[in-house]
Amino acid sequence: MTARPTSGQPALAVTVTDESGTVTAVWTGRRSIGGITLGRRVAIKGMAIQRGAHLEFTNPSYTLLPR
Repeated sequence: MTARPTSGQPALAVTVTDESGTVTAVWTGRRSIGGITLGRRVAIKGMAIQRGAHLEFTNPSYTLLPR
């Protein structure tokens, strides 16, 4: 998890990895999201786009999963 500015706005970038691969979820205008912490299970839903060699979701919906 990293907080990084995007076009002068705060943004939270979270790398999500499972058996199918790795994606990055980026929420613009946020530095944190309650409940999303390192190691927390989360389901991401949205439209992924190819950024270079990796997939990225911008402002996806999410569901916190049981630990």
